[in-house]
Amino acid sequence: HWSPCKIHNELRSLRCGGGTQSRKIRCVNAADSEGGAVDNSLCSQDEIPPATQSCSLLCPSECVMSEWGPWSKCPQSCDPHSTQRRTRHLLRPSLNSRTCAEDSQVRPCLLNENCFQFQYNLTEWSTCQLSENATCGRGVRTRLLSCVRSDGKPVGVDKCEQRNLEKPQRMSIHCLVECAVNCQLSGWTAWTECSKTCGHGGQMSRARFIIMPTRGEGRPCPTELTQQKTCPVTPCYSWVLGNWSACKLEGGDCGEGVQIRSLFCMVHNGSSSHSAVSVDAALCGEMPFQDSILKQPCSVPCPGDCHLTEWSEWSTCELTCINGRSFETVGRQSRSRAFIVQSFENQDSCP
Repeated sequence: HWSPCKIHNELRSLRCGGGTQSRKIRCVNAADSEGGAVDNSLCSQDEIPPATQSCSLLCPSECVMSEWGPWSKCPQSCDPHSTQRRTRHLLRPSLNSRTCAEDSQVRPCLLNENCFQFQYNLTEWSTCQLSENATCGRGVRTRLLSCVRSDGKPVGVDKCEQRNLEKPQRMSIHCLVECAVNCQLSGWTAWTECSKTCGHGGQMSRARFIIMPTRGEGRPCPTELTQQKTCPVTPCYSWVLGNWSACKLEGGDCGEGVQIRSLFCMVHNGSSSHSAVSVDAALCGEMPFQDSILKQPCSVPCPGDCHLTEWSEWSTCELTCINGRSFETVGRQSRSRAFIVQSFENQDSCP
């Protein structure tokens, strides 16, 4: 409570006039029904009320006014052009005809100073709350409602209710906590056939599949769903043609003859460091070639004969163009061959 008004020294003889009154300020525990005092540091330093205030004791001849009444309310919009007013009334007129102090005061409505707006504030949704002893299944999530002043200070919910502010409709919702289900996998499939029929570098693979995916806190599925491994090395058998023999003539040193070559069954393991080896022809299976592949006609030039090389390949088609434009509808291709002269004397016998 405020102390009695202590008159300033120079006026003390009159026992009236201006002075000061004081009070003790302490921080108390609001949750304690007895209001026990606690350390001052626990209270907000910005909200400490004043410990002293001016006061006055009226002299017998002075005008006496009542205490100020409460300020009128500002509009909820806190319109800066609006004002609030307070009044007081005369209790006793002055005996010496002095003018009494003002009996009304007006001040503008200033947001977050003497006028405040309010709004509801919602917390985030809580975690899913299950019924007692339940570990999974259906539950409820809730959120709390509070009222906040426009300067950010929390206030009682009644402040928002008094202003008929619209409340959020849903304060609780249903939720679901999935029951734990372990991942279930199929067995491994059989290994596939080797990617190569023989030799090195072949691969085989197998796979497994997710039958039941993980749910809740169940055991997760492994990342490895496929496996690969190298195939066993198997020999590669193949038919290989040999080189052509020299031209074999029938009873003479020149003229028409025959060249022949052999067919071999070779084995190779596919590695670069291994060389092919000839093996039994039965390992290569059926012979893929006709006899004509193993035999071909040939000739040995006789003295005095003119012998020509084979024709070359046809050239590309050519057109005569002037300034990039062609004046021909039919192009030309060419090919050539050369003659082989056995001796200088029979040069004229060639075409």
